[in-house]
Order: sequence, then structure tokens, then C-alpha cells
Amino acid sequence: MERGVKEVNLKGCMTIGPKEASAALSVTSIVNHSIKNEMNKIQYLADQLKKALGGLPYDTASQSVDELYRITNHVQEMVNKIRQFSSDLILHEEAVEMDMLVDEALLLIQPYAEQHRVSMVKCSDLQQQKLIVHCDSIYVKDCMVNLCFNAIEAMKPDMGLLQVRIATYKKGALIEFRDNGTGILPADLARIQEPFYTTKKKSTHFGLGLSYCQQVMTKHDGQLKVESQFGVGTSVALYFPKSRTRRVDLKDK
Repeated sequence: MERGVKEVNLKGCMTIGPKEASAALSVTSIVNHSIKNEMNKIQYLADQLKKALGGLPYDTASQSVDELYRITNHVQEMVNKIRQFSSDLILHEEAVEMDMLVDEALLLIQPYAEQHRVSMVKCSDLQQQKLIVHCDSIYVKDCMVNLCFNAIEAMKPDMGLLQVRIATYKKGALIEFRDNGTGILPADLARIQEPFYTTKKKSTHFGLGLSYCQQVMTKHDGQLKVESQFGVGTSVALYFPKSRTRRVDLKDK
């Protein structure tokens, strides 16, 4: 791969703007959405524990317990964040190594990916460098988890591949989540920025994921961009402005 991304082709992409993202999202709905995602993973790990206690190796049970602790800690972090949420998000910013933040998000989503028999791979366009982003790591990580959930649910078991890419371009840096799922119809693509709009048929889906993620990115002076082709797959990217990013040579670590 090239060291950086010189140009980002946004032709045919739908940009979710601040106007749509500023639509009111109720505290109760946001809590339901976040906790629903985590409960799905906890249920899967509980099933794994049940099987392990029935005769699978001890390491399997121990690993599942570690995952449960990680997920419940994430739920607690998000509940604490959401308590502060009314009409605005309050950021607690820090300098974060993006590669590590992506790894943490993928660890959180791993049980769900295993349950749906979907593969995940991570890559970076940076060579011999690490990307530092000034952000609220809890909110950004939760955005990544939400996007991974959407991607996994759109893919077929044993055939799904979620590719997560870290890259830079002339105006900043991006994290892309690309799946080979069902894709989104053009008519739906035009509406997915609307709070509570969802293309999913199950009643447990509230259609808050993208609106929430866009609100987080707007607070970070960034953008969320969606590109999709029905029957082929979808790409969702989080764009961070140059003012919030910097590259550091690994030898200087």
C-alpha cells in the first residue's frame, strides 16, 4: 500500500451534514441503542461459557469471561457519557493512537463477528508511522463499534468480510469500514442520515447508529461519509480534520 492517501474520491458518496445530525435524539433511545448492541455480545459470550462449562477447554471459558468484563466496562463508560447527553455532546479529549483505538473497538465487536461467522481485517496506509488523533476516545470507539455492527448484520455468515482501514489524506485522516454485504438502495441511502430511520426489519433496531455517529464526528469537526452499491457492499468512513491529527515516526515512539 502507498504511504498515504493523496486524494479521496468522494464522487457518488452521500455526506451526512451537521443540519441532519443536530436533530434531537432522546436520552432513552440512545441508551437503548448502545445497551442493545452490548447485550447481543454478552448473550453470545454467555452461550460460550455455558458450552465451556459443559466440557470445552478452560481457556475458552477464561477468554469469554475476559471479553464479558471488557464489554460490561464499555457499557458503563457509555452510560456515564450518556448521562451528560442532553442537546449536546461533551467531549473529554486526549491524544490517542488510532491504531490502538481501532484494535479496542474490534475486540469489543469480535464476539458478535464470531457469532455471525464474519471475518474482520485491519490495515493501514501508513508505513513506519503511527497516527495520533486528538479526540474523545470513548465516543469515537463507540462509533466504530456501531459501524462494525451495521456491517456485520449486512453480511452473510461464512462469506462476510469487514475491512477496516486507517489512512491519511491531504485534509486529515480517515478510518474506513468496508463490507461486502447487501449494500443500500439509492432511495434508502438518501435517508439514512435521518434519526430513527432504519433499513432493518427487526423491531429492536432503532435507526440511531449513523445519526449518533455523525453527531460525534460533527463535535470533532469531522464528517461521516457513506458510499454503497446495492448487492455489492457499503463503505462508511470517519474523517478527522488535519488540525486534530498528526503522524509520528515509529522510531520516535
